[in-house]
Formats: sequence, structure tokens, C-alpha cells
Amino acid sequence: MKAITDFFYLMDDFMWGSWMTILILATGIILSICFKFRYQMKIAFNFSNTYGKISSIGEGEGTISGFRAACTALANTIGTGNISGVATAIVSGGPGALVWMLISAFFGMSTKACEIIIGQRYREHYKESMNEYVCDRSFVLKNAFGWKKGAVILAVFCFVFGPWTCCVQTEAVTSSMFEAFGVPSIISVIVIGLTCLITIWGGLKRISSVMSKAVPIMAMMYILMGLGVIIINWRSIPDVIALILKSAFNPASAVGGFAGATVRDAIQYGVARGIYSNDAGTGYGMIAHASAKTDHPVRQSLWGWGEVFLDTFIICTITAFTIIITGSYYTSEATSGALTTIAFKSAYGSIGG
Repeated sequence: MKAITDFFYLMDDFMWGSWMTILILATGIILSICFKFRYQMKIAFNFSNTYGKISSIGEGEGTISGFRAACTALANTIGTGNISGVATAIVSGGPGALVWMLISAFFGMSTKACEIIIGQRYREHYKESMNEYVCDRSFVLKNAFGWKKGAVILAVFCFVFGPWTCCVQTEAVTSSMFEAFGVPSIISVIVIGLTCLITIWGGLKRISSVMSKAVPIMAMMYILMGLGVIIINWRSIPDVIALILKSAFNPASAVGGFAGATVRDAIQYGVARGIYSNDAGTGYGMIAHASAKTDHPVRQSLWGWGEVFLDTFIICTITAFTIIITGSYYTSEATSGALTTIAFKSAYGSIGG
């Protein structure tokens, strides 16, 4: 088992080493320059065409509204990514990881938008089987580049490795439930499995319907409760900001149960966990957005800004502040979602869990 674990750590260091960090950041920077930073700078325009049109059904061909498509995509990011992912980033890269998470998100807005445009451009309409518009990375390989064999290989890999990514998300839920209520992991897994089965049984329309109701509620509740933790400890806000900025460009010293982290760790884990949180660069975004009704792919791509802004700039930042401002990251040996749970419990007591 130790040999297997060491091998996975070796692969992880190779895949998420310096070259991957540079590649992802460079892609976002190049796309941002090509788009003339429109997704980052035209905030009022972006907001009015996304959150400002939540009730709009949208014109054009598609399966679901743009808002429901965005909620379906956000359901994959809000929760595990910006609760457990941020916790992991801070434990491994130190408080400064937040800065690099935000930097990658800033340029990731263009990356996410580009993925959505590609998903809309190369989607396919499955009329007979389920009457839905679909697209993912394998469709792009086939339809954009004509690489049919490569598309099949990619689809097989996604099918084989997909369940293991679900294991990561499930662990975040089970660890949080155990930390908060002492619920055995097997019980949490059973509940997750049943609720997922019931939701996906109705296809994309039911998934989007459930997510369009669940995501705004859970996001707003988490934001308000997270801000509450920060307000309770408001005197420490200047010190937390100074610690985050200092740790982003200088090694984070060991304190309590925190083993310390280098600047390379801060950059590596900040970028990696940032991408895990907002999916900018993974290609997941095109799956949900390919089904959206819109009169032009670029209009739907504005949700790329909306997702990254809500997911990383707001929720990830709140999570990081709650963990750092309560001192949970160095007073506890917990990782993943359990660490955020501990931070909430330190502010609100057992009900915080």
C-alpha cells in the first residue's frame, strides 16, 4: 500500500508540478489578451447578461435555459471544490495559496469562457434517444479536429476515471458529516447515492431543474454564514490579509500543527485547487453549457465569468478567511471539508457544523 501511495504522490507531483502551473496560467493569460480582457473588465455588462437575466428563458436552440445550465455547472464547483479544495490548498500551500488561487481565477475567466464557446460550437443534438444537446471534450476532438480515434480513447478514459473523481467529492461530504454530526461514512454514501440516482434518472432537464433551486439557496446560505464567521472575528481581518499576502511571496513558517510551506507550494496548490474549484481549464464547463438555449455561443460564455466570480472570488475567499481567521488550519490536523467544518464550529458552536 505504501508503494502504491508513493507512486500516486509521484504522479501527482509530476502532473501538478511547475510545468502544469505555467501551462494553465499561460493559457489563461493568452486567452485574456486575445479577448482584450473583456471577461474581466466589463463587469456591469457581464452581470446584466448573466445574473441580471436569471428569469430569462433565452432564445435559440438548446435543451435548458442559460441560467439552468450555469447552475448545473456550478453544482459541480460550489461545495466540494471551494470548501474541501480551499482547505487542502491552505493545509498544503499555506495561507498564500489563496492569492494564487485568485490569480489563476482572474485569467481562468477567459479559459472558462472559451470552453463554453467551444462546447456550444461543437455540440450535437441527440434527437431520437433523449432530445438533448450534448458536448464534451471527446466531441470537440471529433468535430473540431476530426480525431475520431482520439475522441474514443478520451471518452473511455473519462468513463473509467470519472467515478474516482466522484470518490474525492464524496469524501469531502462524508468527512464533513462525520466531523459535524458523527454520521458514519457508509450512511452518508448511501444517502448521496440514492439522491444522485433519483436526480439523474430524469436526465439533464431534471438535473438542471433541481440544481437551479438548490445551488442559489446553498450558495447564499454558505456566503452569509461564512461572512458571519469573519464578522465575529473582525479584529483579526487586517492580520489575516497581511498573512495571506506575505505567505504568497514568502515561505509560510510552521506554526502549531501546520508544517510550513514554500512559495512553490503556495503557487502549485493555489493554482491546482483553484482549477479544481472553478473547473477553468478542465473542460467540464462545456458539458453543462452545451445544452443551453442561446442566440450566440459568446452570450452563454459570459456565464464563465459569472461562475468563476461567484465560485472563486466570493465563496473560495470566504472559505479561506474562515479557516485562517479561526486558526483552524494550524490548530487541527483535519484536511478537506472537515477543516472548514471545524472553522464554522469554532465560531457558532456545534450548530456551525
